[in-house]
Amino acid sequence: MLWDLYSFIVLSSRKVDRPKLVDHRHCKICARAIPPGEEFCSDKCRQV
Repeated sequence: MLWDLYSFIVLSSRKVDRPKLVDHRHCKICARAIPPGEEFCSDKCRQV
């Protein structure tokens, strides 16, 4: 059990190379990723 705990701590503390996120926001209606400065992803969401 101690080995499992040790393994968890060691493995979870390693840095993982993650892709960089592009600057974005999320649509207020459907939460899709959209460019900064926009509020909605489409006319359909804008009309809700």
